[in-house]
Amino acid sequence: MATQINNSTFLQATSEGLLPESVVQSSTLAEIKTAFGADHVDDGSNASLIVAVVLNRATDASSILDGSWGERQTAIQQADFWTQYGADAKIYETVKTELVKLKAEVLDTGGYISSAESRTIWVKVDNEAFQNIFGQQLHVLRDGDDKKIATVWADSLTLPDNIAGDIGGFWVDQNVAAIPVQVGGTGVVLQEGQQGTANYDYGQDKYGVTGTPMAIADYYNYPLNAKDLQTVIETPNIGLVEPQLDDATYDLLLSELNAYRTDILKIAPLTRDELLRTVDTDGKGYTESEMTLDVSIVSGAAPTSDMIFYSKLKGDATTFAATQQAIWDEVNKPVALTSSFSDMVRYAADSPFAWAYEQLMQDAALRNVTLAMSAGDGGSGQEYANGVTNGRDTHLNSWSLVVSATSLSPINTAVQDSSIATLVNNALNLDPGTLFGLAQSGLKVLPTQLPSLALMQPLAGVAALTEAIWNQYVITNGQMGLQDYSSNYSGSGGVDTTQAIPQYQIDFGLTPVNVSNGKTGRGIPDVAALGGGSMFYYVLYYLQGDPLYSANAGTSSATPMWASLTAQMDAIFHDIGLPNLGFYNDILYQAAAISPGAFNDVTLGDNISSYYIADKDTPYAIYDQALDRYIVPTGLGYQSGEGYDLTTGLGTPDGLLLTRALANIANHELYGVDAPVLSSHDTVSGTVSADQTLLVQSTLANGASVAVNGVGDQFQFGSSSSIAWDARLAEKVMQADFSPDLVRLLDGAPQAMPGSMQVAAGQSMGMSFNNSQAALYQANNTNDYGFLTWGSSGGGVTVARPVVVAETPLGQDDVNAVVRIRQNGVYDQHLTLYRVDDLSGHIGGLAPGDAGYAAAAAGRAYSVVGGGTVINGPGYGQFSQTQITDVDHGDIIAFSLTSHGQTYWGFSAGNEVVNGQPVTHLWSYGAGTFGFEDTYGGGDRDFNDLLVQLDLMSPAGSGLLV
Repeated sequence: MATQINNSTFLQATSEGLLPESVVQSSTLAEIKTAFGADHVDDGSNASLIVAVVLNRATDASSILDGSWGERQTAIQQADFWTQYGADAKIYETVKTELVKLKAEVLDTGGYISSAESRTIWVKVDNEAFQNIFGQQLHVLRDGDDKKIATVWADSLTLPDNIAGDIGGFWVDQNVAAIPVQVGGTGVVLQEGQQGTANYDYGQDKYGVTGTPMAIADYYNYPLNAKDLQTVIETPNIGLVEPQLDDATYDLLLSELNAYRTDILKIAPLTRDELLRTVDTDGKGYTESEMTLDVSIVSGAAPTSDMIFYSKLKGDATTFAATQQAIWDEVNKPVALTSSFSDMVRYAADSPFAWAYEQLMQDAALRNVTLAMSAGDGGSGQEYANGVTNGRDTHLNSWSLVVSATSLSPINTAVQDSSIATLVNNALNLDPGTLFGLAQSGLKVLPTQLPSLALMQPLAGVAALTEAIWNQYVITNGQMGLQDYSSNYSGSGGVDTTQAIPQYQIDFGLTPVNVSNGKTGRGIPDVAALGGGSMFYYVLYYLQGDPLYSANAGTSSATPMWASLTAQMDAIFHDIGLPNLGFYNDILYQAAAISPGAFNDVTLGDNISSYYIADKDTPYAIYDQALDRYIVPTGLGYQSGEGYDLTTGLGTPDGLLLTRALANIANHELYGVDAPVLSSHDTVSGTVSADQTLLVQSTLANGASVAVNGVGDQFQFGSSSSIAWDARLAEKVMQADFSPDLVRLLDGAPQAMPGSMQVAAGQSMGMSFNNSQAALYQANNTNDYGFLTWGSSGGGVTVARPVVVAETPLGQDDVNAVVRIRQNGVYDQHLTLYRVDDLSGHIGGLAPGDAGYAAAAAGRAYSVVGGGTVINGPGYGQFSQTQITDVDHGDIIAFSLTSHGQTYWGFSAGNEVVNGQPVTHLWSYGAGTFGFEDTYGGGDRDFNDLLVQLDLMSPAGSGLLV
């Protein structure tokens, strides 16, 4: 007897969404033949397929996978972990024996990983074996020249009853997809010219400004620069999904890559052992530009990482086996895998194929390997001519880090780019609103101070005015040429509705909605980096190419940039004493919530490229010169915008700030102090964890009457300036290379005047705005870090502690902490950090405002490296940093500022009283960063007169993050 497998038709395995759903579900042989444009179908007598049969886990791993990053790290260190969470060894052998009896050939060499730990049995099956195991006959589709198109089956599959319950799913290693037909969307008229924003069109010289990968890494502020990597620390191994190489091609690659490293990057060449090949198979390589791009990027961004190749095993294979090789490589143990080879395959939700791929990705998380996957270069349509938005399923899994691509515009291209003419004009005229937005996206100097960048040179230093989603599609005289929708010219993004919204996106406050069908799902991408448009990478181009070095682009460059950044961060984690990041999407999104300055916010452009093929010219059709056909654009896609969006995700990295944030979170999850603001909460309210003082801050656009439900406090907030400082800007200015001129220009924008309140342990706390109950926003991300917000990404009310609860590296005592300050006030500034007894600021029974409190605080002041207990302001617009000493794990650290003859405390009870209320002089800008207002009575309320950042993790280990 046999058990039928749901959602297992051939078209559900390969072509979901490319054809009408009724055709995909039925998958008759006639429908498949039509769908693939086959001329005829042979009897399949000589047909064969390679299939990965994936068994269930011996023990369910959902509690580990659903747990926090720290819980995952603790669990996967167990010595017998894979005995529990692989397949049961006896069941594995039983199923393998049964498959052999059914005429399958088990594959366990040459790159195929068949083991109980991986739960995978790779089998090669001919027609007889396929019928014995899966209950269907194989057929081969062929074109008019009798060339094979695909090996297929009709209808649903089955499994023998005696093994069906042990097999969770299977993967057919064949990279094919049907010819798409229109399944949705209607024709729209597109404007002439460049379709993207801030993607300057260089015309014939389309590769204009080019930076080395090392220069791009420096632009994104990677934590370890080339000097660090050569002399201070080595980064761990990185895996690359690459073509099969014979020995001659491999040696040629090594020779030409070393020429690139020494001639262009000015770094040491690699030995043969440092450029490793783990699968020894015959056959000439393919897609050389992808391979040379990958190795060039890693050479520049992580030059001391060994590179290990993991190969797709035959010409039409998927990346499944290559990914599995990296996950289970016990010898080289790569910390991250970068894959630029996305598959055409599109599998159905809840199918055995989707399950098998999901399990592979979960194994990577449990093996502590980061999977960096390119989102694809085909924009929202992803080169499928079905009229709607699409993605490449095998690269979009929630357990992988999905990377899209951007365009960086240097000043000399920006001034010529008509799509951003108004923005550039405003920027050069130093319009504060424009500069506020540009600083959010990575600008650190005045636009008038930006250098012009030379064309087609391997620039060692790059600068940009702004950043946009990469989109180089062009329409000229009603036609598309080489840069058409069926080619690689835009970063992809959107919503994968075959997956549920992952918890890390839910916690971030996201509900991604697919514009084609209104369904929700996993938002794509997670992050982005430079791909092309107005700037490109200068890399080794083709093996034996002419020229040997040239420009290249795409998500295929952004993805190894993120894998290289991950390797750098892992090296720093090792130095501190923390484990590999592994799967870190959950703490990555958390970093964006508590330290948004860790990302450059990309707000320009779209990735629209949806289309279908027209039989003849129609009112909406555009002639496609490259393929000699008409296409009909349907205008479906996604816009960039503030915060997370479906074109660039969280944004592009500020590598140093991101590493600090992730180290802070990782250390908290493994060694942290249990001190949340609320001991428990639902979606609208929670229970106060301890007696504490809280700042109350509003960013509601129009102000509001705010009631703190349960606590009983009332606040009347006015509106704030549209360019009042926020956490992202406050964190970005806490860097030495952020221009004092730009800081001063952005001075003076008022916040809504904050307040303070005292709450007690056990009280319920919620919020109402103008008598309407508000929801908590990102509470799971921020509650442990001293603040909570009611509202949304567009604004809300935040309650925040005016203190930092010290979480020292690995929970140690008597450590140093970095104190960074940026002065943006004209008065003298004198900062003191002191230890208090509780979250309400008491010192030995004295409360803020009590007689003798100032003297008690002075007696509790931390010593500053270099002498004394006071840190002086560096001057208007200037930055400085120092360290305080003898900080213990769990210390509660408070702040006071003396300026212009007045002292202002973080606890408002110690400050002056105006209109019967003590004045709040402190504003929380996320985890560990605060801003003081230094004028008596509240002044201009900009709360950036002195910015203070307390950083406990950076001095750890070798101090690489200081």
